[in-house]
Amino acid sequence: MPLNFVDYRYVESDVEFSVTGASYVPDPEAEISISTDKEYVVFILCQVISYDGVEGSGIDKIYRITIDGAEVTLITTLSPTGTSNEASSGVIAYVGLLPAGSHTIRGELRAVNVGYTVVISYRRLLVILFDGSPDDFLMTSMDFYPSAIPPSYPPEVSFTVPPAGKRGVPTLIIFQGNVDASGSEIARIGIEIDGITDALFDVCRAGINTVFLHLIKVLESNSSHTITLSYEHVHGAYHSYLIIMFLQPLQDFRHLFDDTDQDVSGLTNDNVASITFETLYDGFLLVMYTADMFKEGTNIRVSTAISIDGTDCPETRKELRQYGCATSFTFISLASGTHTIAGRVACTLNGPATLDKRYLTVILFANFKLLRGTVKLPNGTPVANARVVIINEDTDEWKDTVFTDSNGSFSCYVPPNLKWTVASYSPDPTYGGGIKTHITS
Repeated sequence: MPLNFVDYRYVESDVEFSVTGASYVPDPEAEISISTDKEYVVFILCQVISYDGVEGSGIDKIYRITIDGAEVTLITTLSPTGTSNEASSGVIAYVGLLPAGSHTIRGELRAVNVGYTVVISYRRLLVILFDGSPDDFLMTSMDFYPSAIPPSYPPEVSFTVPPAGKRGVPTLIIFQGNVDASGSEIARIGIEIDGITDALFDVCRAGINTVFLHLIKVLESNSSHTITLSYEHVHGAYHSYLIIMFLQPLQDFRHLFDDTDQDVSGLTNDNVASITFETLYDGFLLVMYTADMFKEGTNIRVSTAISIDGTDCPETRKELRQYGCATSFTFISLASGTHTIAGRVACTLNGPATLDKRYLTVILFANFKLLRGTVKLPNGTPVANARVVIINEDTDEWKDTVFTDSNGSFSCYVPPNLKWTVASYSPDPTYGGGIKTHITS
């Protein structure tokens, strides 16, 4: 079965932290200790920001995530314009297996070059635990350098969606990395699935640009696919990773992409990036928002934020030169009801600039409950291949259909704290079916 949310840990801090030199130093404000009673799949998401006007913000630096002292993922955040006190930021992600026991997950910082002092002003670190197996995720390097001698090209990544009955599987796909753009041309890089580009960003300048692409789409259970990267005017990419995660089929999610142009100066609503949805159960909301902006011939500074039901979550800031993208994420508890998630964006230097693409990914996680049962005839004989229908009693919604195995057993996940009716239908019409009501998840 695909990944099922179990628990999370989250820290954020705006305590300034600086490091001199090219050796990693643990960030005391980005540390999570966690103990597990069994093996889980762990998903880590981290954002670091260096504010504008702080000496050392714009110096080239590397921030990495470690688990029990071992590096699992990293990103290089480079000076956008070569000025030491200009803003910069980056987002990094990781997915892997976390064995039973006690663990420490932390961020660590260093300068790219010996003798320099670098600083970060704000960071948020999210750790999510899932029930799952190695078949439910993939993380692989996507480094490539077509301009190198000899050249290397983006690898093709083939995968098969795990079985999930007759339902499609929400599949979260992330590409993160440092993209080396060439010359004065506008570089572009995107995620290509089965030959079709599903996410595409412009990157801003000649040199290194941090990129974080994200999308979620439903893929058919047991289907096979191939992902590679599409690109133009790119020397290559390094410290680059592709993450694929197969989520619970009942997971509530939304994804929005739009390339409508919008002129932006001060902080304002993205006219397009807004999603309203209703949920019947409490959960935990992960939101990722990326705004891609440009202005010909001059430097700009882009700031993005996420609004939930009209309240802004903390902003992120990233200095961009002419073209580029800024990413923000947040993670909060969310009560049942109707909610509106929106992207907010600003050009805080040399505005207005043009917002031309945006991506908004919204996932509502909950600890879904496993409903199990057996279908039997009146004489106690198990019924194989019986059709079992699960219905939400509050909405009369037909939530899922599964079939019994050779022993008459069935199982499926359902959202928590709701009432369900389970109806079964024998493949032999002589026996009709049965029904059981008022099952609380």
